[in-house]
Amino acid sequence: MDGLRLFKRMEMEGFGPNDVTVILVLRACAETRALSVGIKLDRFVNGRRVKLKKKVVTAFIDMYLKCGCLDSAMRVFDEAVNKDVYVWTTMIAGLASHGRCKEAVELFEQMENIGLKPDEKTMTAVLSACRNMG
Repeated sequence: MDGLRLFKRMEMEGFGPNDVTVILVLRACAETRALSVGIKLDRFVNGRRVKLKKKVVTAFIDMYLKCGCLDSAMRVFDEAVNKDVYVWTTMIAGLASHGRCKEAVELFEQMENIGLKPDEKTMTAVLSACRNMG
């Protein structure tokens, strides 16, 4: 929570966050389920209309998933350009962990169809989805 307090102070003093700050604040939001701060940060970043780096996209998806906002996570995923294996894997794992296993497997198939090679974490997420589907 100290990190979130520092972020609020930084914001009050007129400093905008950089990528590292955004990622760290989103991790804190995910851990503490501070969804309101994550949403505020999402609006701030989107208001700047900048192309998000893949690590920032992954952090937003992870935060929304851990806060139970699957639709928001999917929105961030859908809006992302040039997704890497980490972005795809985060979304696949999140869908599987929330019981949306069929969607997780379908997303994995889409990833394969565009020629992106899965890593060990991707395969673990897909196997988890398959196990949960029975």
